[in-house]
Amino acid sequence: MALCAGLGWGQESVPLARDGRALAQIVVNEDAGPVYRYAAGELSRYLHLLSGGDFPVVSPARAGQGPLLLVGGPGANPLTRDLATRKAVDFAGLTKDGFLLWTVNQGRQAAVILGGNDVKPPRFTLFTTSSSGWG
Repeated sequence: MALCAGLGWGQESVPLARDGRALAQIVVNEDAGPVYRYAAGELSRYLHLLSGGDFPVVSPARAGQGPLLLVGGPGANPLTRDLATRKAVDFAGLTKDGFLLWTVNQGRQAAVILGGNDVKPPRFTLFTTSSSGWG
C-alpha cells in the first residue's frame, strides 16, 4: 500500500509512504514558533496512523533525500522561502489567514508545502492536520 500526496493543478503525486515505511520527512525550522512545531508533530502522528510509517520531524539543515513536507510559509521556513524566491510557489495573493498546499519538484526531489501567510500564527496548519479526514 502507498500513501501519496498530489496537490496543485496538474501536479504529479508524491509518494509519502510505501508498505508501512515513511519515504518523506517533515521539515520545520528550528526557531519556528510552538504552533508550527505542534502542527509538524500532529502531521507526523496522523501520517503514521494512515500509513504505519514513522515520519521524522527535522530541521531544514537536516533534511535529507526523498520527499519533503515543508511546514510553514516563506517567513517561517527557509526551504519554502527559497522555493518562493525561485517562483516555484507564489504566496503573494494570500489573505491574512490564507494558506496553500502545493507540490513542487526541486530538481530530483519533491516537496509538499503546507504554508501560508506568516503575518500571524498559522491556524491553517492546525486545522489541516487535525480536522476532518485526517484522523
